[in-house]
Amino acid sequence: MGLTPFNINDENPDLEIIRGWNVLLIDNDTRSGQICHGTKRILKEKLGLEDRDIKLAVCDDFAKVADFYINRKRRKPKREPILP
Repeated sequence: MGLTPFNINDENPDLEIIRGWNVLLIDNDTRSGQICHGTKRILKEKLGLEDRDIKLAVCDDFAKVADFYINRKRRKPKREPILP
């Protein structure tokens, strides 16, 4: 097991050190899920990883895309209008 910081905006991230490993992406929260999907796409293209090799863990999963989460926000139930 190894811990490697990864910056998706880095020009030349050293991705070769994770080739052949299962990858757990860890983030604080997901708002839209675009960053997560983009990171997974980059890892699949550059390293040939499969979806099953990449998992996502977050604290708050607003976008409902994480494999592991602590809090998943629920939508408020629709309330019936109160009639006089």
